[in-house]
Amino acid sequence: MGGYDRRNYLDDVTEYGEEGIIRELPKLRTARHSAACGATGQLLVVAGGIEDFSPTPPLDTVELLRDYRTATSWVVATARLPRAVHGARMTLLGTDLYLTGGFDSSYNRRTEILRFRPVEEDWLEVGNLVNGRSYHGQVAIANPASYCTGQRNISPGSEETAALG
Repeated sequence: MGGYDRRNYLDDVTEYGEEGIIRELPKLRTARHSAACGATGQLLVVAGGIEDFSPTPPLDTVELLRDYRTATSWVVATARLPRAVHGARMTLLGTDLYLTGGFDSSYNRRTEILRFRPVEEDWLEVGNLVNGRSYHGQVAIANPASYCTGQRNISPGSEETAALG
């Protein structure tokens, strides 16, 4: 969803399967890259990111495709992120999406863990990572807990893991 092709920020959304492209979905309302993306049920969510080449702050807007099978356009969610971020990540746990980390407008790595509630279309801060993260890997584990791993700058080779759930 979205992205950057070395010339433009993108608003494309493409559904892929094992055989390649299945179909093009409706374009995002705001072309962006470095956004957090997630899905729960038939709902697709894109949050934050950057929309311009100039040194503009990241976005705090959230776009929703309410039923990706039949929807014809994205809508802007009623609730924005508590702060603008780019490089955050999103993971599904149960029926809720969790957004972690990201850079804020001052390039501080954030530690917040935010839960998106699809019915209410709001964000709740539910915890903090041990260290701020951005552009980090994140995966949901079946028990359910989500783990972020990354390397701290203070000692090469030391890794930390933060859990939520």
